[in-house]
Amino acid sequence: MEPLLLKIFATALALSQVMTAPDAVKTFDDWLARGCTGMRLFTTGSTLPNQSTWFVDPRTYPFWEHAAAKNIPVCMQMKQEGLPLLRQLMDRFPKVTMILDHLARAPFEDGPPRWPAERLLGLRNDSEVRLGGFPSARKALPRLVVAGLAARDAVGALGRLLELGSAQDRPALRPRLAGTLRGVVAQQLVPRADGKGRVAAAELLLVDDETRRLVREPGGEAALRAGLATGRPPGSQGFDASLVALARARRISPDAALSRASDAAAVRELLGRAEDGSPKAAVEDDVRAD
Repeated sequence: MEPLLLKIFATALALSQVMTAPDAVKTFDDWLARGCTGMRLFTTGSTLPNQSTWFVDPRTYPFWEHAAAKNIPVCMQMKQEGLPLLRQLMDRFPKVTMILDHLARAPFEDGPPRWPAERLLGLRNDSEVRLGGFPSARKALPRLVVAGLAARDAVGALGRLLELGSAQDRPALRPRLAGTLRGVVAQQLVPRADGKGRVAAAELLLVDDETRRLVREPGGEAALRAGLATGRPPGSQGFDASLVALARARRISPDAALSRASDAAAVRELLGRAEDGSPKAAVEDDVRAD
């Protein structure tokens, strides 16, 4: 069975009953045994307009303690009103990695200097809070990952973050982002070759000293994209490498890979090498199905 991120979409009543039940830890272990590698808790959203508070109920503490012990990241979908409760959880369970989905739906309409919102800034000033996506190893995950931007790719996500400030504020915003960022993950869903749904092509940008320098510099995005195309920084992966790996594994068709490639000519050449039996380029086939 392939690893998967188990997403919990349920009514607040049903989910709170699972988390506060005496056998919550056993249920958690059952999900882990089935390949669960993370949890996503739906505490508010389109079908649940009000912010729930059940996740800080003392009866949920065994779940949070177990998540810390198992080193399992927990994605929280919540609103700004829930951030003080999240702060309570982070203080009580400091070893649990939290993923804050959709930037906690922070309001941007007021513009700067509230970037992106006073409550979110309050969390961001914590030295353990990171803006971005997943580092390469679970053991390296920070305490809080702020995620959930709509962007074309990982570098585009950096641009979206910078756009949250005014043009006047961006020179000061760039070094702040460079100093806190640890990594960015982007994905696009590609039709499967067998026609049964879609599979995620993933781009991973890890952050090293060179990346931080380019984030600080206006116009550094082009160099970041060029580096991703060659797998830099070490451990990173561009969309094209992911598409090639999926096509070689016959999980997507070559046409699907080419239609989404940033450099279609390079992808076509790599796929051609695989088909004619010549040495394959070194592309990691570590892409997982969504």
